[in-house]
Amino acid sequence: MQQQYANAESADGLLSQIIYDAPHLAPRVDRLKKEYRDLLRQISTLRDQFESGSNADELPNFVDIRQRLAWLLNAVRHHQSRETDLIFEAVNTDLGALD
Repeated sequence: MQQQYANAESADGLLSQIIYDAPHLAPRVDRLKKEYRDLLRQISTLRDQFESGSNADELPNFVDIRQRLAWLLNAVRHHQSRETDLIFEAVNTDLGALD
């Protein structure tokens, strides 16, 4: 996820190219970038929660971790779907100009 975020934020990444080719999609690209940051924050928080119970006297709350992980995986799937939809729309916008 960190590598995907770095690509999303890079000046020569796919999302930057979409803004260049289809500026009307910039607000959606900005939302995707914000989602990346939010997902990374959630992953970090979940990792911290899991590691906080790493000592022998205290076990992590596995029920809570499992629920949060399920939510996080679902959020990643939705994010990927929105990103794919945006890419298809950008490609169709670009191809539509040739008609």
